[in-house]
Amino acid sequence: MSIKIKALAIILLLLSLVFSSSESRAQYFEERGYRGELNRWNYFPIDSLWQYHSGNETSIQDINNGTESWQLVNSELLQDQNGKPLKNVGIGWFRKTFEVPAIWRGKPVALRMGHFGASEVYLDGKLISRYGRVGSTIEQEKIFIPRKAAIIQLDTQASHVFLVRYSNMHANLPGYQQKFIGFKLLMAPPDVPFQIEVSKISTPPITIGILLTFSVFFLGVYFFYPTRIASLLTAWMLLNFSLLFVGIFLTLTGQEWDPMIKANNLSQVANSWNFCIQILVIYALYYNGKMPRRSWLIIAIMALYLLVVSKPSRLSVVSGPIALLLLFELFRMLILGIRYKKIGFWILFIGVVIQLTGFLLFVEDIFQLFPVMTVSLLILIVVFPQLGLPLTYSLHLAWEFGTANRNLRLQLTQVSTLSETTLRQEREKQEILAHQNETLENKVDERTQELSQQKDALQNTLIELKTTQSHLIQSEKMASLGELTAGIAHE
Repeated sequence: MSIKIKALAIILLLLSLVFSSSESRAQYFEERGYRGELNRWNYFPIDSLWQYHSGNETSIQDINNGTESWQLVNSELLQDQNGKPLKNVGIGWFRKTFEVPAIWRGKPVALRMGHFGASEVYLDGKLISRYGRVGSTIEQEKIFIPRKAAIIQLDTQASHVFLVRYSNMHANLPGYQQKFIGFKLLMAPPDVPFQIEVSKISTPPITIGILLTFSVFFLGVYFFYPTRIASLLTAWMLLNFSLLFVGIFLTLTGQEWDPMIKANNLSQVANSWNFCIQILVIYALYYNGKMPRRSWLIIAIMALYLLVVSKPSRLSVVSGPIALLLLFELFRMLILGIRYKKIGFWILFIGVVIQLTGFLLFVEDIFQLFPVMTVSLLILIVVFPQLGLPLTYSLHLAWEFGTANRNLRLQLTQVSTLSETTLRQEREKQEILAHQNETLENKVDERTQELSQQKDALQNTLIELKTTQSHLIQSEKMASLGELTAGIAHE
């Protein structure tokens, strides 16, 4: 009985696995078909050709009649099919019939509007979203930059009609530089816009925090080592780089026109100053803190960039060639540093190459190598290359201090060796002097003994001479006495 129960349990388990797997396969194929309709950016491809009707009608009923006569235009560039700009552009209605794939019907979708104007979006005659305030004058219009998608539930209809009431009166102002003067409506699964918003919002604050931390670090290095002017310039460079990401973050998250323009100007100034400050840092490292005279030319270029960004004029055309010249000067100094074996210049060269590579991959994706920008992809091609800048200069600082430490150790070793050699020579000299002193003392003793012997001999000789002298005197006295006696006797 127990064996039958076990067999039945096994059969039920296998059946549950089969049914669950078939259900998961069905869900997989349904999801695959659902995703299969998307383009490489995970959006459903909605072309930018819309029917267009200029005018300021404020209700759908006023424009529903005679839509066959509407002009077919490009909604992004506000151009006709021949590429000519539309006349009297400022406010108008756009209409498009959208065929829904069978796999999408009855599912929730995200509608994502992109523009630098103001709009009202209608689906089958019903207002589903409003961005800013549509107006026929600049004073009436309130520009809004959409950042969030509108989630809607599609019914089972095969087609839907989108209507967009759109205005961009600011595009008619002189000096307006935004090329994207129209709008683009995108459709995607609900999770895709969320992923994009998370990737855009989450990475810049992390980068900003890391850059500011490194900036404070180099400022501390300068505080404790004020003779190293390159540390102060590096702190300034990283602070400027963090302001670049602040401007990018505010531009990506801002929805009001004026604050977004100010944030964009901030990022442009910081970006244009990037190479300038890097060149000043390289000058300080190459010339050991003594800045060359051409540093004033770099500062003048920074002032010119500030003027160009704050007041766009004809000077804007020179910003590109100047940037190329700055890049050439940066690589020239790095190559010179490597050639003349300046400390750690090869590290700086690699860091600049990584930084430029990441920037080009992000901005100039002309071959469409990358799909939608996920968080991991942004970290790979944006955050890591840009964080390579503070990491590069930190590694260079560590290499410089390490080289100085190695040189100091080498010098200490040399000093120790020289000291030992000097001590050994001194000991040898002392030994030689001691030996010479001993020899000299022996010679002095020998000479002293010789002199003592000579003295004794001289004293003996003197005594003998005195004795002989006394005898001679006595003899002379006796001789004189004898002569005297003889003379007396004779007399």
